[in-house]
Amino acid sequence: MRNNINNSGRFLCGVMDLAIETRFLAVVRHPNIIKMRAISSINPSQKHYFILLDRLYDTLTDRITAWKKKKAAMQGLQKIRDLKGDKKKRLFLDRLIVAYDLCSALNYLHRLNIVYRDLVSLIESVNKLSIP
Repeated sequence: MRNNINNSGRFLCGVMDLAIETRFLAVVRHPNIIKMRAISSINPSQKHYFILLDRLYDTLTDRITAWKKKKAAMQGLQKIRDLKGDKKKRLFLDRLIVAYDLCSALNYLHRLNIVYRDLVSLIESVNKLSIP
């Protein structure tokens, strides 16, 4: 958390969110959900509390942006080079695999009676960046 949070209520909410997320990540084991590797042994409200997560190389928003660029690059002369449509099929397959992985992770969480609270913002970002 940031050190410059002056509002004590906001800081307390942040500490609670971090503690709750730590608790959830401690029990969740799924290939499509980031893994928590370690936590500090101090109280979450203390200054040097931390959780150690696997490195996340890109986000769904990053992927969607890259897919849009790839799709745009397949127009014009590039479309002629891909007469069989292999690149277009590969792009579709990549998107389909990510959608399946996302659904798999959400299904896993729901079976544990965990609701992903940012699902609405996830759907909104996908709709905003969607590829026609």
